[in-house]
Amino acid sequence: MVKTWNSYYSQVEAQRNRRPTNPSKPPKDGACLFMDMLPGELRNRIYEYALSWPDGVTYHVDDGNHQLCVPVRARQAKNGNGKSGKHESVDKLCEANNLQYVSKQIRSEIKGLILKHNDIKFITTEVHEHSPVAICLDFLQQLRPEYLKHLRTIVVHRNGDPEDINDASDNELNEKSFGFSSQDQLIAICRANPKLMVKWTCPKWSLDISFCEYVIVAATLLLAYKDSNDIVNIFPIGNDLAYSTAKYDLLASYWRNAVGSATYQNVSNFRIYPNNVCKTREEYVELVANTIENCGHHFSRDTIKTWKDIALTWYDYGI
Repeated sequence: MVKTWNSYYSQVEAQRNRRPTNPSKPPKDGACLFMDMLPGELRNRIYEYALSWPDGVTYHVDDGNHQLCVPVRARQAKNGNGKSGKHESVDKLCEANNLQYVSKQIRSEIKGLILKHNDIKFITTEVHEHSPVAICLDFLQQLRPEYLKHLRTIVVHRNGDPEDINDASDNELNEKSFGFSSQDQLIAICRANPKLMVKWTCPKWSLDISFCEYVIVAATLLLAYKDSNDIVNIFPIGNDLAYSTAKYDLLASYWRNAVGSATYQNVSNFRIYPNNVCKTREEYVELVANTIENCGHHFSRDTIKTWKDIALTWYDYGI
């Protein structure tokens, strides 16, 4: 017992001797004296708590700076001049990992942990020059292999109105919206890293007013990307089966021509989701019920529950 106490006392004395003369300044060697005294398991729990964000982190590029950020509420002067004395609350993106600036030791110990403990979102709008798919691919290609293995879930989303993939004349618009030229390489990364889940919200696949249109887009995506007729067979377009088959093949051809060799038939960790996953599940359930009601003449009463279940499967797991 005495030997154990003496050993502990010696460690404490050693830490005291490393303290700088000015407590406000960290040691020159970058060590964190408090964290040094804690066992590794406890330090890891502290790091996990400090670096975990309930809604994940967003990849943000500003003036050439690449950061993983979280939205915070901030007060700013109205109209930006501050003369009126009035302020308003706005959402601003702030760096998610400020813990890395505490000391060199902590910075070294937490490398890659923010990737391990959070979902990462790649989000763009109409004003961005590149698609979120391309930005995500660029991030993954620059990431070190030892950090890549930490990743768990990536969400790739573009805000704004859904684009019409049928207009093949505007390839630049299609590329900004869908990132077709990057999909093949992104799927290849998923294939090589089975523990990574990539969720791409397709700008064209959005439930707004027509549940029928929503189902048709889902059927088209399944046909184009997975060569699956699961929805095509149970939701024909019109009463003529031959016409329905030809119509679906035509719609799928637009995607196939744009996507090229990209296919995720055997890649279960690249999933396509409707844009509506960015809303709450409760909002989505209500929207499904209302839009099915609007398209009631296309659905018999005994199949409505089945279609609601299918729609929820798309929300939860994608296709």
